[in-house]
Amino acid sequence: HERQLSIKFDNEIVASHDELLDQIQRLEKSNSLSLDLFNQIEQWKKTTINKVEKAAEKAHHELVELIDKQRTIITKQLQLITEEIRCCREEENFVENDIDRLKQKINEIQQILKPFTQKDVNKSIIVDNDQIDWNQLIYIREPQGNLDYSRPLIIFGPFKETINDQLINDHPDTFASCIPHTTRPKRDKEVEGREYHFVANRKQMEDDIQNYLFIEAGEYEGNLYGTSINAVRDVAYSSKHCILDVTCSAIKRLIRAGLYPIVIYVKPRDIKWILNNMGEEANEDRAKQIYEKCNDIEENFGDLFTVTIEEENLSDVYDRIWEFIDHENTVNANLNANAKWIQNGITVAGGNGQGSGMNQLYHPNGLCIDDDQTIYIAEYWNQRIVEWKCGAKTGRVVAGGNGGGNRLDQFYCPTDVIIDKERDSLIICDYVNQRVVRWPRQNGTTGEMIISNVGCWGLTMDDEKFLYIVDFNKHEVRRYRMGESQGTLVAGGNGQGNRLDQLSCPRNSFLSPGGFRRIVPNPIRIPN
Repeated sequence: HERQLSIKFDNEIVASHDELLDQIQRLEKSNSLSLDLFNQIEQWKKTTINKVEKAAEKAHHELVELIDKQRTIITKQLQLITEEIRCCREEENFVENDIDRLKQKINEIQQILKPFTQKDVNKSIIVDNDQIDWNQLIYIREPQGNLDYSRPLIIFGPFKETINDQLINDHPDTFASCIPHTTRPKRDKEVEGREYHFVANRKQMEDDIQNYLFIEAGEYEGNLYGTSINAVRDVAYSSKHCILDVTCSAIKRLIRAGLYPIVIYVKPRDIKWILNNMGEEANEDRAKQIYEKCNDIEENFGDLFTVTIEEENLSDVYDRIWEFIDHENTVNANLNANAKWIQNGITVAGGNGQGSGMNQLYHPNGLCIDDDQTIYIAEYWNQRIVEWKCGAKTGRVVAGGNGGGNRLDQFYCPTDVIIDKERDSLIICDYVNQRVVRWPRQNGTTGEMIISNVGCWGLTMDDEKFLYIVDFNKHEVRRYRMGESQGTLVAGGNGQGNRLDQLSCPRNSFLSPGGFRRIVPNPIRIPN
């Protein structure tokens, strides 16, 4: 028995060991290696270079177009400044305010030029899973304007499948899914264009995928499946939002195809929030995986989100999503896609040249409109807030108007004004004085400083009476509860720059339905 064990040991252990050792030693000799791995590397290199060259050529073309477009705009702006400088020199009739104003205009043009003239160390090509993410290359997002289609809807975050199904079931006239393509043979009782678009020629579908005619595609059990851009477009032009369950890379493919999606991110508060909304299927390990995946999506693709929704429960999340979509549709319905601006507009305030007369304005910088169409205007150089009733030929000073200064009955370059209906007052950005002032709307003679030491350029207020202040100097936006002096940082705050966690000289912000914040920075980075 011992002899049999010895033979078995030699045959099964020693022999295998020696064979393995021989294979390892052969690895030291490059001429003994299989060429297959090196051939794969060479093929990958050629494919990669080809893709880089094509992407670079496209990026080069788009960048040249963008530079030409910006150069035309900047040249026209500079011509106006040049003419004004020439007039000032010839007439020798200018004051210190003219110098400040022209300096500001020149600085604004310099800000527009900056992205084209300075090096950007932050741009990079992202490599993931041994593949270059071509979607991280330069691309230009065209302004959406007035769209003649319903924008596709993409929801990211936990329970997106549940939300998608509920939207289609509750609002079949508003939402629909598109018909995917497949090379799988049609089965009994299946109808072309109902379950799938059946593609008989696999090579054709492969070519279409290669030519970016699909936003996503994959293979299952030997058959190709995919969602084509045309399938999404068919739904979009049927006046319905096409609900898509896709990965983040599909967003930019849609944008390049001229289909600008609404991207909603459902942000989970924590793992417990996910567990609470899982119901009977609650599983802590699964909840943790979902939470980590959501954080990863937010970190890497947060710049593509249209809105982020965070609520106590799933029912509230659904309500907020429907509220947002319904508002989008209402806004679009109010202005027909083929509508055109009337060539000659109606002057509702000013229009009598610059000056301090009650029928004049001088550098109006910010305004707000009351329910009865009364307009309140912040005049940067007249150091005042004026009220213009609907149809009025002259305005009325309702705040300031006592010259530039730092007294509480004065302003020094006010930049914005909003209405606080609850207190029947105006809230005003007093920019140079670095303060925010509340002023009574009815017969007010002096203001009340409510926030100090802030380079406030723009203001907005949400339904819960939180005040959002755009700080031009600190390149940030803070939210203040009435009575607070510090506020909570909600955007920027990481110095001036063009990273996605930075702002550069922000001027205004607004809240879209449900309190979703949008920031309008300098002219280069206006979001779509």
